[in-house]
Amino acid sequence: MKIKLPIVEIETSKECPCSSYNEYELKIRCMKIKLHSMYLAVIATMICVWLFSIITCGNDGFVGQVSFASTITSIILSVLAIIMSITGEGKTEHIKEQLEATAKDIQETQRKVNEINKSVEVNLDKLAKGNDMLNEKIEHISEDTARRVMEYQNDITAEPSKVDEGIEV
Repeated sequence: MKIKLPIVEIETSKECPCSSYNEYELKIRCMKIKLHSMYLAVIATMICVWLFSIITCGNDGFVGQVSFASTITSIILSVLAIIMSITGEGKTEHIKEQLEATAKDIQETQRKVNEINKSVEVNLDKLAKGNDMLNEKIEHISEDTARRVMEYQNDITAEPSKVDEGIEV
Protein backbone atom coordinates (compact mmCIF):
# COMPACT_ATOMS: atom_id res chain seq x y z
CA MET A 1 0.00 0.00 0.00
CA LYS A 2 1.42 3.40 -0.96
CA ILE A 3 0.70 6.57 0.97
CA LYS A 4 1.66 9.68 -0.98
CA LEU A 5 2.56 12.81 0.93
CA PRO A 6 4.34 15.90 -0.35
CA ILE A 7 8.03 15.02 -0.89
CA VAL A 8 7.59 11.65 0.83
CA GLU A 9 6.01 8.46 -0.39
CA ILE A 10 5.54 5.77 2.23
CA GLU A 11 5.07 2.19 1.14
CA THR A 12 3.97 -0.52 3.51
CA SER A 13 3.89 -4.23 2.89
CA LYS A 14 0.56 -4.63 4.66
CA GLU A 15 -2.82 -3.54 3.56
CA CYS A 16 -4.43 -0.78 5.53
CA PRO A 17 -6.13 -2.22 8.63
CA CYS A 18 -8.61 0.64 8.60
CA SER A 19 -12.19 -0.45 8.83
CA SER A 20 -13.53 2.51 6.89
CA TYR A 21 -12.40 5.18 4.48
CA ASN A 22 -12.93 7.90 7.12
CA GLU A 23 -10.46 6.19 9.45
CA TYR A 24 -7.97 5.96 6.58
CA GLU A 25 -8.35 9.70 5.85
CA LEU A 26 -7.86 10.48 9.54
CA LYS A 27 -4.60 8.50 9.63
CA ILE A 28 -3.36 10.30 6.50
CA ARG A 29 -4.16 13.67 8.07
CA CYS A 30 -2.22 12.70 11.22
CA MET A 31 0.79 11.70 9.11
CA LYS A 32 0.64 14.97 7.20
CA ILE A 33 0.42 16.97 10.43
CA LYS A 34 3.48 15.15 11.84
CA LEU A 35 5.44 15.81 8.64
CA HIS A 36 4.48 19.49 8.52
CA SER A 37 5.27 19.86 12.23
CA MET A 38 8.80 18.58 11.56
CA TYR A 39 9.17 21.07 8.69
CA LEU A 40 8.02 23.92 10.93
CA ALA A 41 10.37 22.87 13.75
CA VAL A 42 13.38 22.82 11.40
CA ILE A 43 12.47 26.21 9.92
CA ALA A 44 11.88 27.73 13.39
CA THR A 45 15.26 26.41 14.61
CA MET A 46 17.03 27.90 11.59
CA ILE A 47 15.33 31.28 12.18
CA CYS A 48 16.29 31.24 15.89
CA VAL A 49 19.94 30.49 15.07
CA TRP A 50 19.97 33.24 12.44
CA LEU A 51 18.41 35.80 14.82
CA PHE A 52 20.75 34.82 17.64
CA SER A 53 23.83 35.20 15.44
CA ILE A 54 22.59 38.59 14.13
CA ILE A 55 21.95 39.89 17.66
CA THR A 56 25.26 38.67 19.14
CA CYS A 57 27.64 39.34 16.25
CA GLY A 58 28.41 42.87 17.49
CA ASN A 59 29.17 41.76 21.07
CA ASP A 60 32.93 41.12 21.22
CA GLY A 61 32.74 39.46 24.65
CA PHE A 62 30.19 36.92 23.47
CA VAL A 63 32.16 36.20 20.28
CA GLY A 64 35.27 35.61 22.42
CA GLN A 65 33.36 33.26 24.71
CA VAL A 66 31.99 31.27 21.76
CA SER A 67 35.47 31.11 20.27
CA PHE A 68 36.89 29.88 23.59
CA ALA A 69 34.09 27.31 23.94
CA SER A 70 34.72 26.03 20.42
CA THR A 71 38.45 25.74 21.17
CA ILE A 72 37.76 23.76 24.36
CA THR A 73 35.28 21.57 22.49
CA SER A 74 37.85 20.96 19.77
CA ILE A 75 40.49 19.94 22.34
CA ILE A 76 38.09 17.59 24.12
CA LEU A 77 37.05 15.98 20.84
CA SER A 78 40.68 15.51 19.77
CA VAL A 79 41.51 13.85 23.12
CA LEU A 80 38.51 11.57 22.68
CA ALA A 81 39.67 10.72 19.16
CA ILE A 82 43.14 9.86 20.46
CA ILE A 83 41.68 7.67 23.21
CA MET A 84 39.42 5.90 20.73
CA SER A 85 42.31 5.29 18.33
CA ILE A 86 44.42 3.84 21.17
CA THR A 87 41.64 1.52 22.30
CA GLY A 88 40.95 0.62 18.68
CA GLU A 89 44.64 -0.17 18.24
CA GLY A 90 44.49 -2.50 21.23
CA LYS A 91 41.54 -4.32 19.69
CA THR A 92 43.36 -4.48 16.37
CA GLU A 93 46.43 -5.92 18.11
CA HIS A 94 44.25 -8.55 19.80
CA ILE A 95 42.68 -9.51 16.48
CA LYS A 96 46.15 -9.69 14.92
CA GLU A 97 47.30 -12.05 17.70
CA GLN A 98 44.24 -14.23 17.19
CA LEU A 99 44.90 -14.39 13.44
CA GLU A 100 48.55 -15.32 14.05
CA ALA A 101 47.53 -18.08 16.46
CA THR A 102 45.02 -19.37 13.93
CA ALA A 103 47.68 -19.32 11.20
CA LYS A 104 50.02 -21.36 13.45
CA ASP A 105 47.22 -23.85 14.12
CA ILE A 106 46.59 -24.15 10.39
CA GLN A 107 50.30 -24.75 9.74
CA GLU A 108 50.39 -27.44 12.44
CA THR A 109 47.31 -29.07 10.97
CA GLN A 110 48.86 -28.96 7.51
CA ARG A 111 52.03 -30.61 8.85
CA LYS A 112 49.97 -33.37 10.50
CA VAL A 113 47.97 -33.92 7.31
CA ASN A 114 51.21 -34.22 5.33
CA GLU A 115 52.51 -36.80 7.83
CA ILE A 116 49.26 -38.74 7.58
CA ASN A 117 49.47 -38.65 3.78
CA LYS A 118 53.02 -40.02 3.88
CA SER A 119 51.96 -42.73 6.33
CA VAL A 120 49.04 -43.67 4.10
CA GLU A 121 51.34 -43.86 1.07
CA VAL A 122 53.78 -46.13 2.95
CA ASN A 123 50.93 -48.35 4.13
CA LEU A 124 49.50 -48.52 0.61
CA ASP A 125 52.92 -49.57 -0.73
CA LYS A 126 53.17 -52.28 1.96
CA LEU A 127 49.63 -53.41 1.15
CA ALA A 128 50.41 -53.60 -2.56
CA LYS A 129 53.57 -55.63 -1.88
CA GLY A 130 51.64 -57.95 0.45
CA ASN A 131 48.93 -58.33 -2.19
CA ASP A 132 51.54 -59.21 -4.84
CA MET A 133 53.13 -61.76 -2.49
CA LEU A 134 49.74 -63.35 -1.78
CA ASN A 135 48.97 -63.53 -5.50
CA GLU A 136 52.29 -65.31 -6.10
CA LYS A 137 51.56 -67.79 -3.31
CA ILE A 138 48.05 -68.40 -4.67
CA GLU A 139 49.51 -69.10 -8.11
CA HIS A 140 52.06 -71.49 -6.63
CA ILE A 141 49.44 -73.29 -4.52
CA SER A 142 47.83 -74.86 -7.55
CA GLU A 143 51.22 -75.94 -8.93
CA ASP A 144 52.35 -77.16 -5.51
CA THR A 145 49.10 -79.05 -4.95
CA ALA A 146 49.31 -80.66 -8.37
CA ARG A 147 52.94 -81.67 -7.73
CA ARG A 148 52.07 -83.24 -4.34
CA VAL A 149 49.10 -85.11 -5.82
CA MET A 150 51.37 -86.46 -8.53
CA GLU A 151 53.95 -87.53 -5.92
CA TYR A 152 51.22 -89.23 -3.89
CA GLN A 153 49.90 -91.06 -6.95
CA ASN A 154 53.43 -92.13 -7.85
CA ASP A 155 53.96 -93.41 -4.31
CA ILE A 156 50.71 -95.37 -4.48
CA THR A 157 51.50 -96.97 -7.80
CA ALA A 158 55.12 -97.63 -6.90
CA GLU A 159 54.56 -99.14 -3.47
CA PRO A 160 50.97 -99.89 -2.60
CA SER A 161 51.98 -101.26 0.82
CA LYS A 162 53.20 -97.85 2.04
CA VAL A 163 49.79 -96.35 1.45
CA ASP A 164 48.25 -98.19 4.37
CA GLU A 165 51.17 -97.66 6.76
CA GLY A 166 49.92 -94.57 8.57
CA ILE A 167 46.30 -95.69 8.67
CA GLU A 168 44.93 -97.51 11.70
CA VAL A 169 41.81 -99.52 11.40
